[in-house]
Amino acid sequence: MIETATRAEEKVIARMDDTREIMTADQAAEFIGYAPATVRKLARERQIPCRKMGKEWRFTRRQLIEWIETGGTSGDQSAMALD
Repeated sequence: MIETATRAEEKVIARMDDTREIMTADQAAEFIGYAPATVRKLARERQIPCRKMGKEWRFTRRQLIEWIETGGTSGDQSAMALD
């Protein structure tokens, strides 16, 4: 039996194909399917891998994918650096 992806799964797959390595909060929100305000809140609370650069939050694609794969747990905050 061949399974077909649902529309929601197709959107996630499309976002995973995004090639931006470093993203703003708005780009990260779109990438993971969250509201920008939620991403900023998670960043302030250090619940999502991120780095503050000046007044702006930055996120790496690789770390966001790892965060998703681990069930949205932030892990060791000291390791949350932009590579």
